Amino acid sequence: MKTIRKNNLALLETTVAIVRCPDYNPENLQQAISRLAQLLRLDFSRVNSPILLKPNMLSARSPQEAVTTHPHLLLALGKLLASPILIGDSPANSARPVEDYWQDCGLKEVASRLNARLVKFDQPVFVSLRVKKKLIDVPLAAASQKWPIINLPKLKTHSLTLITAAVKNLYGCIPGFKKSLLHSQFVSPQDFCWLLLELYRKIERNVLLHLVDAITIMDGKGPSAGRVRPGGYLIAGVDGIAVDMVCAELLGLKPVQVPHLHLWNQFYSLPQVTVTGDSLVALRDVDLPGVTFPLQLLKFPFFNQLFSALRPFFSIFPEIDQKSCQQCLACVQVCPVKAILKPPDICLSRCIRCLCCFEVCPYRAIRLRKSFLAKCLT
Repeated sequence: MKTIRKNNLALLETTVAIVRCPDYNPENLQQAISRLAQLLRLDFSRVNSPILLKPNMLSARSPQEAVTTHPHLLLALGKLLASPILIGDSPANSARPVEDYWQDCGLKEVASRLNARLVKFDQPVFVSLRVKKKLIDVPLAAASQKWPIINLPKLKTHSLTLITAAVKNLYGCIPGFKKSLLHSQFVSPQDFCWLLLELYRKIERNVLLHLVDAITIMDGKGPSAGRVRPGGYLIAGVDGIAVDMVCAELLGLKPVQVPHLHLWNQFYSLPQVTVTGDSLVALRDVDLPGVTFPLQLLKFPFFNQLFSALRPFFSIFPEIDQKSCQQCLACVQVCPVKAILKPPDICLSRCIRCLCCFEVCPYRAIRLRKSFLAKCLT
């Protein structure tokens, strides 16, 4: 098994550990996390600096809704760490106080019990990324560059990227509204996945571990309006690509069916993953959003040209359900191109289909409408 070193730790590079965990009972969680650490040969007592726990804090929602990382996972993990702990993430709706998210997501109580410090991702440092031959400067939360990270994603389906797990969760290291603005520069799902991968390559050297909360997951209209269902696993590893490959398998997908993994395989090749721990049983009847067109066919020029020609007739766009809308204006505040007017109404001629509004709506008042071709392929 190949090892790498990060912050005095010798880490198994492409090993992914899987442990069954039926619920968020504190005792079950601590046993499961301890076993993951043993399987991966982790000894966090050797880390000589504070550790930043980076959960998914997409929306100010209760843990039972499976939109965000369950706070009990952070609590159980934190009790096993010897280093000082920081907890931080940056929700897309920067107009709402981050303290509301800490409270509603259960992180304020966790921080109190762990004597951890909640950090705002409001102080950026800029890094340069080369995305499809284009050099861009991207702001990252200073805390994500200063401290080693334990990445704590929530496994969900995603209407733009098909799944969200280890790689996608690191997008939260970009402060607030800047995430939405980048959607306007990288509009297509493929271009956006390119951005995610280059961001991952920049951050991953500072990530000690990816630990995915797959005890309960969300499928269907993820990442915020889907179906909550049992997953039953914790999945962990040092390599985010390898971890996402195993998460895809849990959802019944091959890696090449997942856009960002398909791109990684095309240009960097997917790693040979060593799986240890419990056996993984793929979930049945997973409701998947997005394109089901086989991505592996796109390597052939004919299918690539065909799909490109059909792209103008393929559209998935947001629509506001006025009966459910509470006029909280979260959608107005997060839209990167000002396509949502007050009172909430979407100007489709401006809309770039980034679906940020769909992600942040706390009342599930935004639904997705599909063109005829999109209905056929999704």
